[in-house]
Parts: sequence; C-alpha cells; structure tokens
Amino acid sequence: MQKPPTKKELRESLERDLKKFVNSGGDVTEVPKGLSGRDNGSGMLKPETWHMDKSTGERTQIPEVLQALDNRKTNKNSAPKQTQKKRPRKKLIYDDFGEPLRWIWVEE
Repeated sequence: MQKPPTKKELRESLERDLKKFVNSGGDVTEVPKGLSGRDNGSGMLKPETWHMDKSTGERTQIPEVLQALDNRKTNKNSAPKQTQKKRPRKKLIYDDFGEPLRWIWVEE
C-alpha cells in the first residue's frame, strides 16, 4: 500500500510543475480576489444548477418488505440484549508531579 504524499511533497511537486510551465513559455496571470469562475458571477447559485436529477418516479410499496421491517422493530424491543457484567480494571494513580504512585482496582 502506498502512503499518501505529504504536504511538503505536494508543495514541492506543485513548485516544480509551475517552474517547468513558466520555463516552457507559459504565462501565469493573477486572478483578483473574489472573482468567480462562473460565467455569470453575480448572485448565488440556484438550487436547480447543482441537483443531479430532478425526476421523481412513483414509488411502489412492497407490503411484505414493510411488514418484515415492522416486525424487526417490534422484536428488537421485546427481547433485551444480554449484557456482560463489567469487570474491574486496574488504574494507575499518579502523584502531584506525574510520577506513578500505585495501582487500584476500579469498577465502571
């Protein structure tokens, strides 16, 4: 499994690519702050511009599936799960200076 590149590596790669672009005759123009990349940059985005699909089809109800879901809900509440008893665990007590002092058993 490859590890993802670090921020430093990404920064260096971007800097190398930018230098290569400029050395090959490319030109970098600065875009003023607040300028939008949209054709008509005024106003907010309209909701219909970012929806994937507006078509809503008829939904077919499947009674046996709905009945099975309802049965699962009612059966879950009728039989409570068996819970394991909490076992005591050892906890290390430190003094005021952060040095370990002693172990005690704690029940949670």
